Amino acid sequence: MPYFSLETNRKIDAKVQFTKAATDFISGLLEKPSKFIMISLKDQHEMRFAGSTDATAFIQLKSIGLPDDNERLISKICRFTEKEINIPAERIYVELNDLKRDAFGWNGKSFAR
Repeated sequence: MPYFSLETNRKIDAKVQFTKAATDFISGLLEKPSKFIMISLKDQHEMRFAGSTDATAFIQLKSIGLPDDNERLISKICRFTEKEINIPAERIYVELNDLKRDAFGWNGKSFAR
């Protein structure tokens, strides 16, 4: 049930292409089927980082059972974002959340079942 959310102050023209690429990227990164991956993209969001309105992004990745190697995940997420929408890694914050199975649900039930 990975959830990948990206907020940016940039305008993303190819939203459908980006969300498809993000789905494939997260599926491969976490080795989870794409049918359970949710992507959220909020572009043209009013954001300022280090006092500047240059291109920036805040990314959240939430999932049950994230791998323990946060450095690797963050590095790959930043490289993906740089490649896909041209935001430099030094202008990106990444938040990772490893969720408990009973604290997240789908289809009327928690994932604990």
